Amino acid sequence: MGIDLANPVSHVTAADIKRITGKEPRLVASMDSEGKLPSVFREKGVFVLPVSGNSYAIIHGKGYHDLEPIESTTEKFHARFPFGLTMLAYGTGESRYLLHAYNSGLLSRFSKVPEMYQTTAGKMRTGKFEFRVDGSPNISVEGAGMEIDMGFEGRTDVLLFEAKARRVDNFLVRQLYYPLRVASSVTRKAVRTFFFVADPKDESYSMWEYLWTDPNDYESIKLVRSARFAVEESEAPVETLEVVEPDPNLDIVPQADDFQKVADFPLLVHTGINTAKKWAQHYGITERQGSYYRESTEAMGLVTSAQGQYVLTNEGRKYVETDQQNRADFLAVCILKIPIMNEVFRYVQRHPDQGLAKDGIAGMIEKKSHLGGSTPARRASTVMSYFRWMARATGTVLVTGSRIYPRKKALEDFTHHR
Repeated sequence: MGIDLANPVSHVTAADIKRITGKEPRLVASMDSEGKLPSVFREKGVFVLPVSGNSYAIIHGKGYHDLEPIESTTEKFHARFPFGLTMLAYGTGESRYLLHAYNSGLLSRFSKVPEMYQTTAGKMRTGKFEFRVDGSPNISVEGAGMEIDMGFEGRTDVLLFEAKARRVDNFLVRQLYYPLRVASSVTRKAVRTFFFVADPKDESYSMWEYLWTDPNDYESIKLVRSARFAVEESEAPVETLEVVEPDPNLDIVPQADDFQKVADFPLLVHTGINTAKKWAQHYGITERQGSYYRESTEAMGLVTSAQGQYVLTNEGRKYVETDQQNRADFLAVCILKIPIMNEVFRYVQRHPDQGLAKDGIAGMIEKKSHLGGSTPARRASTVMSYFRWMARATGTVLVTGSRIYPRKKALEDFTHHR
């Protein structure tokens, strides 16, 4: 075609590629690692990006990013699952590894997003945006093909993952950059991008988080953090929790809907976020909402108030100094010392086949407290949220739909029938 590869940007259509090569243009243009570039592209310092549904740009610049070596040792991550996830052992693609890391809680651990849900995955088309590479004129993209291996959403974050089921040295920046630009145009949440590598040989997961110092500059990618983990499944502390006795001095019905904030409260106090104002600002909520979490954390004996500031108790300091998995078990014991929580847990253990739903919890609250009207139902939602956290963090119960079951039921019945 007489293209001068010294130019900053050149364009070629899918029809041209098909006519000259006789092959599917999408496959011809697929070069997701630097090693797949043809020699003439490597010599001239160019790479290829789709810019619409039927055209490609040949661009002068650095299109690939070398994965930074992870210097730290492989960290063991202890995970618990409410029952055996048998299909995660099937197949060789990256999805099985990503889902394993997600369901184990590892993605939450690395991203520091405690509550996250999968919201997107697969092939899709971009919207319209512009960018530049190596000082080039603006390059316009509209309706180009892209793929998100897996995307998750938290309350304030969107997390986009590009994954590989084998070791790689580098990756095509587009694999993170296009999803970043598309997601940033449709949400006001913080959009974060991650590269994930599963290494079946040593059964480890490596992760890198990246940001762009200038969102309009394709090459301004920068490492935020990286780490390597080995996931180890551990036994749930069912027997430990079954012997916890309720403390009559903790006769409260919690109002804090998100137990993860309760779990985080002592950790934040430890870092200096130790007043109602600071705490509310940290989470972007009102001080009144924040007081619910403080009350729950105080009730469990982890913090106390002194001269307008929150202070860790001896138990709170012990909690902060404990490793993550044992910290979850520690909190589960604290939860079950609250009489209403203990009653729910024991009921579920005694009735494994039927479990316990929200309306049953509301009935318990109404019977055991002075609360009436719509309040018991609202508080029952809070109790459910505590048990959802316990299910995720300790694996001692299973919360499916709006019903709580014991781990024994999950192992014996749900694995068999679902």
